Amino acid sequence: MRPSKIQLKVIGEIRNILSMWEDTNDIFSPTHYNDMREILNANLEEHFTDNYIDRLYEALDSLFYQVQRANVEQLNEIEL
Repeated sequence: MRPSKIQLKVIGEIRNILSMWEDTNDIFSPTHYNDMREILNANLEEHFTDNYIDRLYEALDSLFYQVQRANVEQLNEIEL
């Protein structure tokens, strides 16, 4: 089953947040947490409850922490 329109909306917002992380000049900037919250609230609040947005934010917050930790946890340099 393909994602519904509303699921695609959520995926699109997650993609926007991931792009923000990818393009940042400072992956450790605390402003990213506020930016994530603002993106989710501005673009999803008319479709979802605050509880759902909070859970989505918490999941992204956890993922963001793991992305930040990747620099500390790496075993070998990655060539891009």
